[in-house]
Amino acid sequence: MNSILITGCSTGLGKELAEFLLDHNYYIYAGLRDIEKLPDWIINHPKKESIFPVKLDLENMNDIEKLQFKHPLKALINNAGICLCGPTELLNANDIQKSMLVNWTAPILLTQKVLPLLRATEGYVIQVGSAAGKIAFPFLGAYASSKFALEAFSDSLRREVSSQGIKVVHLQVGSIHTPIWNKLNSFADNLLDESKNESKKYYKNSVKKFLEINYKFAMKSTTTPKHVSKVVYKILNCKKPCIRYQIGMDAKLNFWATRLLPDRLLDWWIKWMIK
Repeated sequence: MNSILITGCSTGLGKELAEFLLDHNYYIYAGLRDIEKLPDWIINHPKKESIFPVKLDLENMNDIEKLQFKHPLKALINNAGICLCGPTELLNANDIQKSMLVNWTAPILLTQKVLPLLRATEGYVIQVGSAAGKIAFPFLGAYASSKFALEAFSDSLRREVSSQGIKVVHLQVGSIHTPIWNKLNSFADNLLDESKNESKKYYKNSVKKFLEINYKFAMKSTTTPKHVSKVVYKILNCKKPCIRYQIGMDAKLNFWATRLLPDRLLDWWIKWMIK
């Protein structure tokens, strides 16, 4: 039995990954923040007997400790994440800590938990990273920091466990039309509206422009969750997968831009874009 643990399966990319892999005869441990309220896609899925919902709120480390598996585990897909958008000056400590906890600390602790199981199956750790893990755009400081950190974790882990048969793969995913963009915009709008910091006047226009550009790009993006799912399926059927996969044109552009362009030129381009 090939079973896979996927975090963040309530909606968005996690849901799409789970459904795609179910169609290809995998068993899915679906990580959910609230297991008492199963999403409709699990309740109504024709293969729901192959879905094992598990409570996995990545802000609660006890959920990770309590995880149990009835079947051999072939892969862990660290998919769940949050994106907090706003000027660094206005973010509070709780928001910054939450971003690092969910996007970086929890994947490390979850990976620790399942490594013995993956060692037994010569399995896979697949990290769902971001194009923001290569270029740190303004107003995404907390998010980009966590994704840069996840990249570093992937590199370190890969070098630690490669001799044990465990494959560690990092996905640099570009813009996809998922609910995360509405959440990102709402967070930034609320932050600017509710902040009592007088410095917010210096950021309001540029944040609004940045959000508009990001949202339009995401809505026009031809990259879909299915593209990511196909890459994951390819990885799971490859004995020697690539170290990294760039998914989406913007992810590819970001990857090469950081290799070919000097930082000052990147700074100028980003400043011009949100001016």
